[in-house]
Amino acid sequence: MASSGYSAPPPPVFSGEGYSIWAVKMKAYLKAFDLWEVTETGRQPGPLREDPTLAQIKAHSEECAKGFKALPCIHASVSEVIFTRIMACETAKEAWDLLKAKFEGSALSKQMSVLNLRREFESIWLRKLLKDLANEQVEPTVIWCDNKSAIAIASNPIQHGRTKHIKVKFHFLREAEKSCEIKLLHCKSDEQLADVLTKALPKSKFEEMKKKLRVSRKILKEEC
Repeated sequence: MASSGYSAPPPPVFSGEGYSIWAVKMKAYLKAFDLWEVTETGRQPGPLREDPTLAQIKAHSEECAKGFKALPCIHASVSEVIFTRIMACETAKEAWDLLKAKFEGSALSKQMSVLNLRREFESIWLRKLLKDLANEQVEPTVIWCDNKSAIAIASNPIQHGRTKHIKVKFHFLREAEKSCEIKLLHCKSDEQLADVLTKALPKSKFEEMKKKLRVSRKILKEEC
């Protein structure tokens, strides 16, 4: 007779790279064991009321145990290097929030650095093309970015803990800005016109962006 038991897979291990992917997998893992709510909120059950039944005592005990189970799950899902950063946390929520604060911003900054790098390659190619056409561009090419951290990384020559995981090629942006080939400027997210082409926006925001891009709808009369 086949066994109906379920063998749970080991938790995904986070070693400092790919935080966004790990967070999604880890959230699903904690949900599978009914531990995500206590990790997200940190909420503990209140005291038992007077004269509780055996079922109520058991349910209360299980709810209290979830907080103690969630933290070891997070401990088991990180490498030893990452564990040293959260070993002082006393609850699963503290550990989760600390990892999120340390690595989610870095992951976003890295994504923006990659995007800026692609834009820079395109800009340099176009500048070279203009030079070959005897129309060299003297002033730097302006690249608008809505992430201040990515701009700071490109402008700051000092390597620190939060950027050491970003590959050297991404710091090509820094050299390009130093040589006045490009100029990174901050643009508020609300004013990022490219969002109309890459994100699902509310109708009012879409119409506003479309107007700024000077895109209009022209109705052509059908020929008789």
